[in-house]
Amino acid sequence: MTSERIVGALWGVAAILLVAALVVPAATRPSTRLPPVAAADLIASIRQSKPGPLTGNVQFHEQLGLAGLSGLSHSPDGTRTARLWSDGAGRHRISLPSDGGERTVVDDGSTVWSWDSATRAVTKSPSEGEHPVDRHPLGQLGSSDAERGGGLLANPADAASALLAMLEPSSTVRVEAVSLVANRPAYQLVLDPLPTERTLMREVRVAVDGETRLPLEVTVMANGSTEPALRVGFSDLTFGPQSPALFAFTPPSGVAVHDRPGRAESRAHVRTLVGEGWDTVLVRTARTPENSLLMQRLSTPISGAWGQGRLVRTSIGNAVLAADGRVALGAVPAQVLTEALSQAPAR
Repeated sequence: MTSERIVGALWGVAAILLVAALVVPAATRPSTRLPPVAAADLIASIRQSKPGPLTGNVQFHEQLGLAGLSGLSHSPDGTRTARLWSDGAGRHRISLPSDGGERTVVDDGSTVWSWDSATRAVTKSPSEGEHPVDRHPLGQLGSSDAERGGGLLANPADAASALLAMLEPSSTVRVEAVSLVANRPAYQLVLDPLPTERTLMREVRVAVDGETRLPLEVTVMANGSTEPALRVGFSDLTFGPQSPALFAFTPPSGVAVHDRPGRAESRAHVRTLVGEGWDTVLVRTARTPENSLLMQRLSTPISGAWGQGRLVRTSIGNAVLAADGRVALGAVPAQVLTEALSQAPAR
């Protein structure tokens, strides 16, 4: 399991992301007045929303203490920017600048293509999972298809929908004052974990477009901090038809195409979800153990009745890399991860 995938998974555990709202002069700001709405009605409208085709810039900001490991180019303050296109019918294109070039992910509705211009590598995999774990946010980010998780991280709407499905049953939910996100009036939907939840996250905020009900921004707050640990959202957004050519991908001439492992191999690399809601832990097996010097520096030894391994800590999520090849990920304290490892023994 590479350091990049661990960081990506931890982003997803938290659900991932937040973006600063576009700041414009007060004289040109649109009205932030929107009619009152109950939290349950707002969530229902999100699930029923069909905003149609769109394009926009998505900004990421993280304060995990692991900055610079994801391989994406970013500004000194830790902000990363991607470009997202959607045809409104399930096809997406994402452009992610990297330190050595650009990574492009295209979901054409049946296949997810990933092109890395720095390494001149092309991979492909099915765009839909076949198991309930594949449809869970942790399952997506922990699956052998890393590009599915990458798409989730770069799409605020998908991230918000996955988080709502995962967290709503074990949360108190409220709607706060309207704000401007991507220069659009948006409701602020706030989810707080119930007191019984064992999580490092204090709250998750979802900015919801007042007109289309499209989630525009997701913010994750950690316990004991007043600054967002993760932020992802649109900094600008345009609705309207997109060129069909954006959602087709042809590998460059002379470049080999590598297939991501199929479902048979995914079953061999078992993925199990332990717990529910904010306490959910993903336990999976890694293709190869992580023994790099970088990982040694980022982690500390940990052991127990479940075995021994290395613990990676962040402000909103932890990971245990067991010596037997298992990996446990969650937005929870280390104790919850080791309990999950005990419940999901190595196979």
